Amino acid sequence: RKAHFTVNRNMIFQDKNGPWYTSGIRLGTPALTTLGMKEKEMEHIATLLVETLKQTKPISKSEGDVGSATLQKVQDEISHLLHKYPVYPEIVLEPFQKENREDLKVSKCHKNCNR
Repeated sequence: RKAHFTVNRNMIFQDKNGPWYTSGIRLGTPALTTLGMKEKEMEHIATLLVETLKQTKPISKSEGDVGSATLQKVQDEISHLLHKYPVYPEIVLEPFQKENREDLKVSKCHKNCNR
């Protein structure tokens, strides 16, 4: 979650942990292809996922900790992908500004949004 990945935890065949402590994950692509992502983006996401997993140190049986530099890099790259492939391309939701505490700013897709 911290790295902005959404996956399903699944039991794998002959998993000794049982169904409550799953050892596997399932990666689904329908949401990504619906946004217009192709093989190039899938490969990029896979690289980010591998990098995140390599930098994760176990805390407990069900939790891990990712180094802050890796976490920030992955979050930035995922945010960039989501900016390139927005859920609703006709609008852009701008993040909150510290100086300007409006609820949300909604505007047309800015010029640098190259799809």
